[in-house]
Amino acid sequence: MRPGARGGKLARIMPRTLVHFIAKGSPLSRLGSRRSAAAPPRLLLMTDDQRLADPLGAADRLPPKAGVIVRHYACAGAVRHGLARALIARLRARRIAVILAAPSPAHALPAGLAGLHLPDKLAAHGLLARLLLWRRAARGRWLCAAAHDAPAMIRARRLGCALIVLSPLFPTASHPGARGLGARRAALLIHRLAARRAPAGSRAGKAPAVIALGGISTLSFRRLAGCGFGGIAGISALPGMKWRRSGREKPKPRTGDGKSRRPPVCLSPLSA
Repeated sequence: MRPGARGGKLARIMPRTLVHFIAKGSPLSRLGSRRSAAAPPRLLLMTDDQRLADPLGAADRLPPKAGVIVRHYACAGAVRHGLARALIARLRARRIAVILAAPSPAHALPAGLAGLHLPDKLAAHGLLARLLLWRRAARGRWLCAAAHDAPAMIRARRLGCALIVLSPLFPTASHPGARGLGARRAALLIHRLAARRAPAGSRAGKAPAVIALGGISTLSFRRLAGCGFGGIAGISALPGMKWRRSGREKPKPRTGDGKSRRPPVCLSPLSA
């Protein structure tokens, strides 16, 4: 059987080299088909091989239902995949989602992985095979993409991403000397993305949640109020923040099963 013959429709729309890459039985096809209906996390810890020496310890300080994006771009694929497995095993009980950035095609994706994160450059070049495989093998998982400008945000929506990590919002050590987007410009980008209609025939539905990254602190967090962000992300400062539930939890009227339903609550930082 020629490579990719099992791919069916995929074999007719992609070159043979890409079909072989995502053929059934290849390492990347082992993500699994178990679906998850949970909402994407609103608080994300970004691992970094230079600025976050202890990612496991930092993840332990996150509140439940947060998320971790395993980047560690300077490390080999086996190291990144191994770190993702360790985080999944450690954080499963607190329902903290683990998302792997730039997965290596030479290694199987860890069981229990919540989704994939695409760096801006990677999302712009040669990802058709990986994306089609990911959607086919685990449609209930999340696809997340990094973005630094409007074209990258539009591209992420066309790919069907559930999350867009927009950076840098404010001056940060990750981008020395670079000007941040600022709250006003970021709000304009989010508004334009939400107002833009999804292209016909694409998988893009409603606009993805936009996550703020870069220079996030207790003070800068307050400047993002009303900008339309769906959450925040950080590297070194995030684990040092203390979090509380904000907003009142007023029970809704009882439903037919006799249980009262409470609205979701937000997380806001107490101190840095």
